[in-house]
Amino acid sequence: AMMTWLRKVYTTINPGFIYSNYFKDYQTGTLNALSELDNPLFSRDLMRSAELISITALKMPKIIYGVNMGKTKNKAGKTLSDAELKKKGYDPKLVKAYEEFLEDGAQTGFSYMKPIENIKVDIDNISNPTNRKKFIKSLSKFIDALNLASENSTRAAAYVEARKRGMSRMEAAQLAKNLTINFNRSGSDPTLSLMYLFFNASV
Repeated sequence: AMMTWLRKVYTTINPGFIYSNYFKDYQTGTLNALSELDNPLFSRDLMRSAELISITALKMPKIIYGVNMGKTKNKAGKTLSDAELKKKGYDPKLVKAYEEFLEDGAQTGFSYMKPIENIKVDIDNISNPTNRKKFIKSLSKFIDALNLASENSTRAAAYVEARKRGMSRMEAAQLAKNLTINFNRSGSDPTLSLMYLFFNASV
């Protein structure tokens, strides 16, 4: 329990981790993606892929936030039309790509995004707290959700570029999930992770 709490303090409930983690993954993930896409070194194709992944990675936080907050769906739970998405400032192609990214299991992180209804409850508790304990709990959960968005922006961008280059959905998902540290991968025995902070990530 102590190690779990310490991991959260240093990462998922730490607001400063959102920015540092995003830019770390942005740099490392882009380089790793380029190495996996088999572009000739210093070629025009390599530069094009680097540019597209970088641009898409900068756009993805808004897409991830919008999809998970229900801003890209109607009351019936269906994705809005392309015209409606554009009106709200979302790129329809990226929204669809991120939804497929989720369907293919490419998302990773210390925790997965909670259902939209639960996130909305957390935001309401932050905006109109009824008691201190509920406010702190909801705030930490919301920061956790933001960290998950930062963790997956570059992964989603790499997924999009891999699909454009002819990879299957499953191949693109595997590339994206393992682009940097896959925090959903763990061994069968958690003993060492309980004794040493970030042991699993270090291995």
